[in-house]
Amino acid sequence: MADNKQQSRRLIDPDGGPRVRRTGLAYHPLRDLYHFLLVARWPVLVGLLFSLYIVGNAVFACAFLLQP
Repeated sequence: MADNKQQSRRLIDPDGGPRVRRTGLAYHPLRDLYHFLLVARWPVLVGLLFSLYIVGNAVFACAFLLQP
């Protein structure tokens, strides 16, 4: 009976979190961009997208001004 209970351990906690333990992985924010975009708060995500838009717009504006 104990073997059966040991084999039927769930991989997901009752609260929905994983029970998988990751070892040997250092935290690096740019390593998993998709996960960051999924878990980011809305103000952070909107600020990031707005910043990327402004930087991209500035790059094209500089390229336009450098045109002879």
